[in-house]
Amino acid sequence: MLLAALVERVSNTSYLSFLDKHFFTPAGMERTHEYGDRAALSLADFAVGSAPQKVGLPNIPPNWGPTSWLIKGSGGMYSTLGDLLKFYSYIRSDTLFTQSHRTAFSQPTVNLGWLRAGDLQLFNAYHSPDRQVYLFLNRKGDLLRMRQLFRELEQMVIQKKDS
Repeated sequence: MLLAALVERVSNTSYLSFLDKHFFTPAGMERTHEYGDRAALSLADFAVGSAPQKVGLPNIPPNWGPTSWLIKGSGGMYSTLGDLLKFYSYIRSDTLFTQSHRTAFSQPTVNLGWLRAGDLQLFNAYHSPDRQVYLFLNRKGDLLRMRQLFRELEQMVIQKKDS
């Protein structure tokens, strides 16, 4: 939240406009926006969440209302897997950061993102451009089995196995 506020103060523009100008547009991300903003997307372009509906409206980002400062810098946005892949590719490219700053984004990493109270999950393991995996899950399922799957994927991607 504080970082988003600082970005707005220093750049003299909205946080979303700053992200769009410096990240989304250069990366070619066309389906990443702020809650409450439908952009040029149709309602059929959105996956419907499983949480309760209000006043008969589908549980989708355009119906969630404007993003408050409470979550502006740590969420409050929606995207697609395709746009997230473009984002990862862009921040690991030679165009955005210097080599010393890019190192943090090019080292082997494993991430698991939980979205909307655990309804949706994005698992990603990255070793190098030719050794990475992205897995998007839209059901909770058996947590123990998912952890086992994630550990195996991590082993395959991150750690070198003798063949």
